[in-house]
Amino acid sequence: MKLLSELKKIVAIDSHEPSGVTELADYYSSAYQSLGFRVKKDRFNNIAATRGKPTILFNAHLDTVAPAHNMKSPFSLRKSGDWVYGLGAADNKAALVALHSVMEKTVPDNVAVVLSANEDNRILHKGQRRRSIYFHLQKNKYAVKRGINCEPSGAGRTTNIYDAIGGKLIFDVVLNGKSVHSSSQKPHDNSIVKAANVIKKLDKLSRGNYTHHGKRFRMGVNIGLINGGTSRNTVAGRTTMACERRLLPGEDVPSIKRKLLRASGKMNLIDEIPPFLYGKSDAFKQNVSDAYKKVFRRQPAFLFTPVSTDSSIFWSMNKTKLLMIGPGELSTAHTAGERLNINQFNDVAKFYSELVKQQ
Repeated sequence: MKLLSELKKIVAIDSHEPSGVTELADYYSSAYQSLGFRVKKDRFNNIAATRGKPTILFNAHLDTVAPAHNMKSPFSLRKSGDWVYGLGAADNKAALVALHSVMEKTVPDNVAVVLSANEDNRILHKGQRRRSIYFHLQKNKYAVKRGINCEPSGAGRTTNIYDAIGGKLIFDVVLNGKSVHSSSQKPHDNSIVKAANVIKKLDKLSRGNYTHHGKRFRMGVNIGLINGGTSRNTVAGRTTMACERRLLPGEDVPSIKRKLLRASGKMNLIDEIPPFLYGKSDAFKQNVSDAYKKVFRRQPAFLFTPVSTDSSIFWSMNKTKLLMIGPGELSTAHTAGERLNINQFNDVAKFYSELVKQQ
């Protein structure tokens, strides 16, 4: 099967590392050029491939997270029944393969394919650490205002569509104390103790609430990493906490930031990605529904995910609305059990093809 053959080839490329991202960027730049697309690759390895006057935009990404510590053979595509396993099999290399396959078969003259170099990992440029598409959209604008974000949207053998996407605030909290021998410590010297007090305050902050088609979501602060101290007999002079707050559609983001600042004392904001809500149905959303019903033979449900994607950045910077639907099981992305259902993989490729024909 050609789809699996290409997927096996690119899963073997470690695109958590910059060299792997460059290798994939070169591979797909050449692939789209050979199909007659006008291809631009920027300094960050973002790729824009267009043919004719685009009426639809597809977005996927080249990078992956680092392999989970207990993931077996992350760069080998392993098959078991109707499933394949491997790093990036779901997030987001199956989408790269599906898009390439569709463009190769249909060679449309109305499509833009934008491949983000770094979605799972941020890059540092001019003092800002952001997703690579942010820097791309600072200098490149797209007239097309509708499209598909190809992140994994599978749930078992079912393929979902997401028209509401979460955002997030990414921030560090730094607590300073006084690094002295533990026999000489004084009250308020220990930065780890200060961090513990801040954690309590952050945990007490009210959680965001959002209801989408009858399902309720609540989001609070996540403290993912704490780094502080040097040894057991030295008072911790500095402690850093890496945090994030997932954002829900309709939330008052400035108010959330003020509350976080009051609770933490000092917050170093690293990145702010707004939530995205597609909104009311329009002609494109109806086209998506029609293509979905034809391929999957059921009525689509439009759902919300708190997972943050490049959809939010395309909306905030280019006013392009991207519905999220792609191959791969969403719940296993970034885990040792990352997997892709082969039948769903084929069906999503057929869906992309059908959608292109309708434009």
